[in-house]
Amino acid sequence: AGAQERLTAPIAVAVDTSSRVFVTDSAMNAVKAYSPKGKLLWQAGTLGVEAGELKKPTGISIGRDGEVLVADTGNARIVALSAQTGTYLREFGRKGSGPGEFSIPANLWVEQDGTVLVSDSILCRVQAFSPSGEFLFQFGECGDMAGYLARPRGVASDSEGNIYVVDALFNTVQIFSREGKLLLFFGGPGAGPAAFQLPAGIFIDAS
Repeated sequence: AGAQERLTAPIAVAVDTSSRVFVTDSAMNAVKAYSPKGKLLWQAGTLGVEAGELKKPTGISIGRDGEVLVADTGNARIVALSAQTGTYLREFGRKGSGPGEFSIPANLWVEQDGTVLVSDSILCRVQAFSPSGEFLFQFGECGDMAGYLARPRGVASDSEGNIYVVDALFNTVQIFSREGKLLLFFGGPGAGPAAFQLPAGIFIDAS
């Protein structure tokens, strides 16, 4: 592969309905798009003066309208890019601790209706946004027991709307209602079956 095709520190991957593969590379401060056969289609990172540059992007997902949503972690925001060209489309969120604000946005999940779930590793919470980026609700607070969060990373929801949160410090997956009530958890620290060591991501399919 050529220099542009190579990845330095790939973090997360998303695939759209056209089987294009999108990868965040935190060391290169870039998002790269590949064809199903691995050909580089575009690279986004320097998005122009108005939009600024990506800084240590991490989580990535495909939005309801096919756009690519990226957790621009170093800039504490979510950025939407064109899946076809990598062109900057819009953004939401900013640095802070209030509703709709981020400290370390880590992972993304887009639900079937377009609702965007974002985990924040420092603020110990999950926030939900409309497809256009309007704040909807949040849950979670820092703590060291079940029902609290320590280092939330991967986030996903099932067909009933329950929200699963991977915690890298607890080495567990906790399942919450949309009101933030703990329903169940599984996993634990270790190297054996059903145990985790620094879990980072999660995916739930239609079944």
